[in-house]
Amino acid sequence: MIRSMNNSITAQQYITSINMDQSVFEGFDKNQFILFPITDENFNKYVLDKDLNKYLDFYRVNYGN
Repeated sequence: MIRSMNNSITAQQYITSINMDQSVFEGFDKNQFILFPITDENFNKYVLDKDLNKYLDFYRVNYGN
């Protein structure tokens, strides 16, 4: 969980930079997980819902990724 980002643009830039750094995921299959920024509030809602697809749909609608 990312806690120190000022806004969604900064958080998305961070995720993009992590995705571009090949050394971060060395030895992992990048098709086995999804990286996305999430606020504390949205994380709490996700934990209650336990529905990743629902959250990812929300994320794509609101953040366009």
